[in-house]
Amino acid sequence: MIAEIITVSKEILLGEQLNSSAKYISKELSILGIDINRSTVTDYDKSKLQSLFNEALSRSDIVIILGGLGVYKSNLTKDVVAKKYNEPLFFNQEMYLRLVNNLKAINKYNVKVTRALLTEAYVLKNSINLVCKYSTTSGFIYNSRDNKHVICLPIENKELISMYLSNVKPYLMPRVSYYFESYSFFLKHATEVDLYNLLKQEMLKSTPKVEIEVLSGYQKVSVTCKARTKEEAKLLLDKKVLRLRVLLKNYI
Repeated sequence: MIAEIITVSKEILLGEQLNSSAKYISKELSILGIDINRSTVTDYDKSKLQSLFNEALSRSDIVIILGGLGVYKSNLTKDVVAKKYNEPLFFNQEMYLRLVNNLKAINKYNVKVTRALLTEAYVLKNSINLVCKYSTTSGFIYNSRDNKHVICLPIENKELISMYLSNVKPYLMPRVSYYFESYSFFLKHATEVDLYNLLKQEMLKSTPKVEIEVLSGYQKVSVTCKARTKEEAKLLLDKKVLRLRVLLKNYI
């Protein structure tokens, strides 16, 4: 599966903040074996986001939008996804009560914000709605009729990580059809050897993936194979390990 990330943040676009949210999601998707096709940043402009969203859908199986949610962002992301798939937004009483309870739990309850939550509680029809216990920002997962997976999450790290681990990761894992096999060499006698140049050609290949880690007193060479079946992954790994044994024979 191929994924694309769109971050909605003028602060990141202007260089005032680092995009740690996209970094976190990219790393987590890679662990699941999902390839990241592209990552872009835009400001709070509905037409720009709609254009980026349409482009992402044309080339990726999964589109993750970070930001553009919450009562202070006018639910920009929800509106864009709803318009694309012609899905209505409707009021979800259960979500509203959960958001109000969150507001009380973080001691920020007041009439003005509570009324604003009425807008936040409007959700996309046929979506999986996500609420983080730490805040009043929600998210959602939408599986389209053409089997595109649209995942919309808040950009704040605490809420993002909570929703990803509790909801998004369990949603994606059964849909990832890759198997992984890995092996590591621990080279105690190669601390002065330039392993990068020795293994450069192997490391440039996207699969199997070869990585070098310099540790205290030794170096570690890891190889990871990804394939559609466990047997294929094992076969690729065995072949690569034999190749690396030849290259590293003087240091093993």
